[in-house]
Amino acid sequence: MNKSFNALFIALGLCLPLYSSGQTFHYISMFDTNDKSIGKGMVKEQALISNEIQTIAGHLETVGYDTEFYEFMGNNCSKSSLIRAINNLQIKANDVVLFYYGGHGGRAYNDTNDKFPQMCLAESNPENYVPSTLIRNMIAAKRPKLAVIITGCCNKEDRGISIKSIIAQSQGYTSESNINTEAYRKLFLQSNGVVQLTSSRAGEYSWCSDDGSVFALVLLDVLNSVGAGDITPTWEAVCNNVQSTTASLNISTRQGPVRQHPDYYISTTPSSIPKIDNKNTTIKKTVNDVEYTLNNKLQRLLDKSIPIESRIAAIPSIIDQHFTYDAKVLTLGRDMKTVVDYEDAETFLMRIAMSPFIRQINVVEENNGKNRLVRVHEIRTM
Repeated sequence: MNKSFNALFIALGLCLPLYSSGQTFHYISMFDTNDKSIGKGMVKEQALISNEIQTIAGHLETVGYDTEFYEFMGNNCSKSSLIRAINNLQIKANDVVLFYYGGHGGRAYNDTNDKFPQMCLAESNPENYVPSTLIRNMIAAKRPKLAVIITGCCNKEDRGISIKSIIAQSQGYTSESNINTEAYRKLFLQSNGVVQLTSSRAGEYSWCSDDGSVFALVLLDVLNSVGAGDITPTWEAVCNNVQSTTASLNISTRQGPVRQHPDYYISTTPSSIPKIDNKNTTIKKTVNDVEYTLNNKLQRLLDKSIPIESRIAAIPSIIDQHFTYDAKVLTLGRDMKTVVDYEDAETFLMRIAMSPFIRQINVVEENNGKNRLVRVHEIRTM
């Protein structure tokens, strides 16, 4: 089905050791949130993608996977940060690595050897652009069970233009009653090899608005459909659906309609889901090389194996360490726009500790230190 958009889109074109104890799902992301033309859209996209990956990570946790998050944005979105993060990855058998880039990109003229783009990574000098295939090869060389490399950027030889567009996202909490955990396990744990997916084929622009890129929003819908059981949980099905859905969109520009065609490469073999002891599994989140512990503490408040009295007793120390005296918590829907709840920090912490239906809290935005405002998304069992 063809769709038209009405929000202002901008081309994502050219811009002139950490350790874990068990099997780990490693997520590395780079978002150029400082860019004057696309920065606002990249802030939104970072929140959307991070929320989705945290949700999926929660499903992998049930079979014993820890999660390591390495998220870089603003001044930390750089070639040096990316290379360092990949070099510091400590990969064990059955580990999974997912890399996501949102920002400007492009390609050299007459490059027939590599159909995937080079990432600008907020660099003004084209000599410092990083081929996404190089990142794929660097990660694959560490021999993870599965490496997935996703780039949301232009794949065009020159700069882009603005277009008009609008995209709607789902609102409210994420309900696990609509999600098949086994589907996400199969997608990430039942394949060995490499997957590379980019937002547009060689010679094309990719398009972004203040709500994020067309590609990212389609990808999120496809991943959600995998969890809902509407799409087969294989990377071939995911990439094919992202490609066909994006290509079907009628993106209207001042110069007429524009099409965008994602491209992908898959080299995987089927494998069984690893059997791993998950008794001591925890989700660990690292942002810009600083480990944030609020995420883990919120998860402990939700841990029903801990007596409710002990969880409630932990709330004052959480407030003292992570919140200012007048702090608020903003609970957002999956669209990262709809406000579901706006509460005092203490009220929020007490509510989630006592709720029998909240399984996971995704921290969408927080500061390093005490927070006056924290943005979160809730995963509920019903």
